Order: sequence, then structure tokens, then C-alpha cells
Amino acid sequence: LAKIAVRLGGGAEYTRAHALTRLNQGMGGGKSHACIGAWHLAAHPKELAKTDVGQEVFAAASQILGRDLPSDLQSPRVVVLSCDNMTPGAPVQELDGPAENLYERFLWRLVEKDYPAYEKYRPYFNDKSKIVEAIASVGRPVLIIADEIMDYVGNGLDGTTKPELVAQDMAFLRAV
Repeated sequence: LAKIAVRLGGGAEYTRAHALTRLNQGMGGGKSHACIGAWHLAAHPKELAKTDVGQEVFAAASQILGRDLPSDLQSPRVVVLSCDNMTPGAPVQELDGPAENLYERFLWRLVEKDYPAYEKYRPYFNDKSKIVEAIASVGRPVLIIADEIMDYVGNGLDGTTKPELVAQDMAFLRAV
């Protein structure tokens, strides 16, 4: 969590932490709990900082940076892709709006249901530079939490009759 805090609130020194935190524990190793912790860190940094765990996270992040982080971590945007609760080709209107593939679901959450922004970036599911541009367009740090990607991929390969959506999902995962 300290490295994620550095990435979000580290300003010009954000590169002192890696962009990707890969949770590769076995089943029951705490991956989902770690994702919840990361969400709390980004969505409610001031509140988390008041807890024992939060104090440790911010202290460790300060050691990495050599200075304190801003208490709000620069107000990050949090995009959650709970992939074990998503079915390829079967979006949930309340959560996914007009999105059909995984990239569009990510984008809809990223732009917080801003339809013109969504349409601007929607065609670029496999374009790294446009994905970076879309992320930068929100004007603040972004934390992307993707949990159970392999469940989604497995369901996509087996469960959809739209192979173009599966291809788009895989292209997005490679690009991001």
C-alpha cells in the first residue's frame, strides 16, 4: 500500500514506485483484501491515515519519498474492475452504461459517466497512447483495481458468442 500511495501522491517522484502491483498469492492469500485496502487508500486517504494501518502505510511511503505525502494523495480517481462479477458481452446498465467490452467498462468508470469523454476514447481499446491520454484526461492520479481478471478471461473465452468482444478484451489487457 505504501508503494501505491507513492505512486498516487508522490508528485514528480511518483516513479519511485512501480506502476503495477501484482498480487500473485495463492487462493486465500489475501489478494481481494489487498484490493479493498488499496481502494480505501485512494478513495479515503485522510480517513485511512487515522488508522493504525494507515499510519504505517503513510510512514513507509514517506520513507520511500524522503518526505511526507499530501494527505489527500492528490484526490485520485479509482477505477474498479471486479472481473469475477462481470460477464463478457453482458454489461450491467447501472454500472456499465453503454459499455460492452472490458475496455469500455474501464473507460466508463474512468470518465465517471461523462458520455462525450467516453465517446472520444471509446474506439481506442488497443492503443496504448490513447489509453494513457484518457487516463491523463482526468487530471489527477488514477488507481485501477482489477480483480479476478482470469475469471473474466475464462468466461469470455467460453461464455460469449461474440468473438470480436473477446479479441477486444484481450487487446485491451495487452495494451494496459
